[in-house]
Amino acid sequence: MRLFFIVFGFFIIFAIFFVSPSNAGQQDVFTIVGVEVDKTAENAVVARKLAIEEARQKAFLELVKRVSVSLGGEALPKLGKAQLSSMVKDYEVIHEQRSNTRYLATFKFRFRPDAVKRYLEEQGISIEDRESDPVLVVPFYHDGEKSLLWEEANLWKPVWNKIQENRGLVPVYIPLGDITDMQTAPSDKIISGDADVIEKLMKHYDTKKALIAFVALSDEGAKIHIYEFILGSLHHTQTFLVTPESDKQDILEVAGLQVMTFLQDRWKIQASQSYAQPTAMKIEASVSFSSMGEWLHIQDRLDRVVGIKERKIKTISSERALLSLSFKGSEAKLKTGLSRQGIGLEAPEAPIINLFESNIINVAPVYHLVLKKNKG
Repeated sequence: MRLFFIVFGFFIIFAIFFVSPSNAGQQDVFTIVGVEVDKTAENAVVARKLAIEEARQKAFLELVKRVSVSLGGEALPKLGKAQLSSMVKDYEVIHEQRSNTRYLATFKFRFRPDAVKRYLEEQGISIEDRESDPVLVVPFYHDGEKSLLWEEANLWKPVWNKIQENRGLVPVYIPLGDITDMQTAPSDKIISGDADVIEKLMKHYDTKKALIAFVALSDEGAKIHIYEFILGSLHHTQTFLVTPESDKQDILEVAGLQVMTFLQDRWKIQASQSYAQPTAMKIEASVSFSSMGEWLHIQDRLDRVVGIKERKIKTISSERALLSLSFKGSEAKLKTGLSRQGIGLEAPEAPIINLFESNIINVAPVYHLVLKKNKG
């Protein structure tokens, strides 16, 4: 009997510490948190029953929007109660209030991945349920005079804290804003694009990706600029404008969801394209040279870089060329491949001074190729 308990205990420990990370992540993808409902009926019992049915439907539609590649939940036929219930693993009431005739609650639903996938496949809907690497989101709030990050007056940060709770295909981490963060990453260093500071913050939160989300409120609504940290510098990749809804917090919540929708949709496209074969990426890069011989030498090295599928010359002068490089894999892999051939890849700086006073156009960044002279 003693041996039985020892063996049983071993398997329990094994299950706790060696559970498959991919399966754990999948359960998060198929979990919807923060489903709010408010129902009124002839009595509280009926109101609660109606609320659960509505919450279940809302949660399912939210899940479909999360994992479908090309179709939102609004295009699906309405499911019957029994069919939808069969796809729900369980649910939890996070918060509730009730009166004699009214029931308000916030729910958390966990769905059965296999059942959901089977149903969507029957509807001809392509899905993507693989998670991306976590992204560190640094939320700056512009109050009309200055940009706030660690200050309590930053109204943008609580919005992202809430988004962080509802884990999707793109998990986001939000800095705590504690004394360690403030000392590691002063806000003025982040906003100026200090690579060392941003990389230290990323390391602290164990992420490989980071973006800065700036928001400013005005009579026109909320204007959001997204800067992503790529190859050691910040690059402006997207601008959003959210028209006024009601109060400040409501506008900011809509803005946050819009940014997350952009990140999730972009990831779903990238992940689905990479399922069959590595995604083809393309960048523009400039390179300087002192002679035609050096230019020919650079081209020879580029032709030897593993992963580059196509190289086009867009413009060329006696001292400089602008190239379009098409390659398989990530930019980090391209950088490694170039380095092995004695070529450095440098990303241009993206100044973000007077961010909200300037009209920014989304333009693909131009990288720089630098020949390493010590390579034979």
